[in-house]
Amino acid sequence: TRLPDVDLRKMAFFLDFDGTLAPIASRPDLASMARETRGALERLIRASGGAVAVVSGRALDDLHKKVMPLCVALAGSHGLERKSACGGVRPSPLPSSAAQALDRLEAFARQHSLFYERKPAGLALHYRDRPDMGAACTAEVESAIAHVGLRALHGHMIAEAVAASSSKGAAIRDLMSEPPFAGRTPVAVGDDTTDEDAFRAVVAMGGLAIKIGDGPTAATHRVPDIADFLAWLAGLTPPMRAGLA
Repeated sequence: TRLPDVDLRKMAFFLDFDGTLAPIASRPDLASMARETRGALERLIRASGGAVAVVSGRALDDLHKKVMPLCVALAGSHGLERKSACGGVRPSPLPSSAAQALDRLEAFARQHSLFYERKPAGLALHYRDRPDMGAACTAEVESAIAHVGLRALHGHMIAEAVAASSSKGAAIRDLMSEPPFAGRTPVAVGDDTTDEDAFRAVVAMGGLAIKIGDGPTAATHRVPDIADFLAWLAGLTPPMRAGLA
């Protein structure tokens, strides 16, 4: 699907990180934005008057390290942790009942030599290097979270327990009530099933939702892969050529 032309002065952008601004890596700590993507994102922030947020499942501190030194709003831990563009952080306490479940998942990961991330708002089991463990990871997360104020999210080679109150869609709805996002048309972009909350939220607000890759989706538009999306992103604010007025 050809992505639409947009008026940057009237749009608000909500972008996933992994698989959207950065290619999927074998381990989350290895993922990074290309220099050209960072430049395109910086130009988009300026051209839209700062109406850009990166909305990710990553913990907020980790996400901040991935995008710094750009001044951009962040929503980490699937929306539970928030940071304004160059300002304060909203805390993200987990229910006390969740600690035992997360300890159980951490022990499971260690037992099976799985890469895992303990986050302020949950825990993620990664099985990209152990695809044979996919079903076991999914089952363990579903079992561990029962009745403890957590919910399961399953994405590309990942099974995750997150706070039941966290949602990318809820984060976007909150951000859309605040400047510089308020009064604009939202655009959400992502590549995974964990982005569907965001897609449904912006579609309900009359916005655009762009799905990268295949699979069922609530998105209004789709592109085959990350390269197509990044080409569209770069084309929104082409860099100035040296020597041209």
